[in-house]
Amino acid sequence: MWLQTVIGFFSIVRTRTLPSGHKSSGAFMVRARLREHIDALVKHVPLKDPTVHADIGTDYPFRVFMQDDVELLLVTTRLSGTIDYTNFKSAVGARNPAPGYITFLHEVWRNGVSLQRRRPPRLPEVPTSAQSVGALVDVVAEHLGVDTGTMGQDQFDRIVGAVRAALLGAEQQR
Repeated sequence: MWLQTVIGFFSIVRTRTLPSGHKSSGAFMVRARLREHIDALVKHVPLKDPTVHADIGTDYPFRVFMQDDVELLLVTTRLSGTIDYTNFKSAVGARNPAPGYITFLHEVWRNGVSLQRRRPPRLPEVPTSAQSVGALVDVVAEHLGVDTGTMGQDQFDRIVGAVRAALLGAEQQR
């Protein structure tokens, strides 16, 4: 299960083996891509074992383990307690300084709109990373006085179009 929260992005899965090497059929592992996200979770939730395990060779390099579903329930209950906002992306922008996290959430939001409309997501015409396009969108939106947390799809599409046009112009000048 993926959880996108104001303190971070997490993946929760079952695990058959605990860090101690003991086998377990009911244990869970909470994983994060960013160290600051897992650290925020450990700070926010009183886990039985708050040890963060780092395995840099994996797609989610930072992990904490829970013995049972009762502890997992504590995690989800504490995380749901952070919902004191009316706009998720704005709250993340105000509270979570992790580089790239708000851009990641904008991309998830945009892809969700595409899924809702049953259209595949539009890909950039100019080869750029999603993070750099998202960062430029944030800068342009701020310059225009648009709140990226509440902007609609049309505003987002216009800003992305302007960013892509600028990138294409820069690419042609090289």
